Amino acid sequence: MSSSEAKANASPRIVVPLDESARAEIALELATTIARRRGARLDLVTVPLLHQVELEQRMHHVEFPEQPPTLPSAEELVRMSQAEAAQYLSEVEQRLSAQGIGATAHLVDRAPAEAIVATAEAVDAELIVMATHGRGGMSRWALGSVADKVLQTARRPILLVRQPTAWGEAGPRTIAVALDGSGLAERVLPQAEAMARSFGAAITLVRIVVQYESEQVRMRWDGQERDSEDLRESWARQYLDRQAAALRERGFAVTTEVLPAENVAEALLEIDQRDAVGLLAMTTHGLGGLRRWAFGSVADRVLRSAETPVLLVRCTQDGAEDLL
Repeated sequence: MSSSEAKANASPRIVVPLDESARAEIALELATTIARRRGARLDLVTVPLLHQVELEQRMHHVEFPEQPPTLPSAEELVRMSQAEAAQYLSEVEQRLSAQGIGATAHLVDRAPAEAIVATAEAVDAELIVMATHGRGGMSRWALGSVADKVLQTARRPILLVRQPTAWGEAGPRTIAVALDGSGLAERVLPQAEAMARSFGAAITLVRIVVQYESEQVRMRWDGQERDSEDLRESWARQYLDRQAAALRERGFAVTTEVLPAENVAEALLEIDQRDAVGLLAMTTHGLGGLRRWAFGSVADRVLRSAETPVLLVRCTQDGAEDLL
């Protein structure tokens, strides 16, 4: 069997970073649901350094009734943290095995973001599923820190979750896909399709038409004089209709929605609040390349406030697609 045939027959791989926190295990729950639908194997990643920091904090904050014992050396702390991390991953592996989910533990002695990205590349993962916060809340797996660095460097799609979801085993009912008419934004479509196919979910294609206070320009189109804003909304609908038609031909249930708004992120967050929407999918950049939907603006704002999981596909500086 050739290497390409072996790869085609292999189970899909999903990387899940864990740090022994309840928040990080929210991501594990989602990843387990996806793995069960896709027949995927989970790759569990943890970093002994996180456990080492936790051990140091515990030892320096404990109150000793008498003379405090001699604290472990740096080498002993490293060994203790590695043992603790390995034990934790072993317990998670056993729990998943009991549920019929295959898993592989990865104890990676690197910086957290580097460990996650390197593991995803090593196993040729189709997806990274992680919590936006983990052990210690904002102090560890926090946006602006680990999750931010993973988003900036990972070549794999990333599913980020802030809080428990109402998916259950059924998964999301509707996936909202944010598009802006650009080829960059469209790169999320294959990932949204894969997720919709896994769960039989409907797809809603959304395009936000930004309203500008100064935009009162009249234009002639099809022999009629119209506001430029009306024209942009009309063009947006035509664009979404074309995308929807292509998806329907592939068997998906699709609706479209054009929303006039002054702020793209706030409009997307309003969609996120809808009961039927179980997943929001978008790219890190869109119209205007790295100048517009850049992480740190729209995507950043959505990730910090979205109640549903967010599926992100990163676009690179040179515009090359992050291929699986």
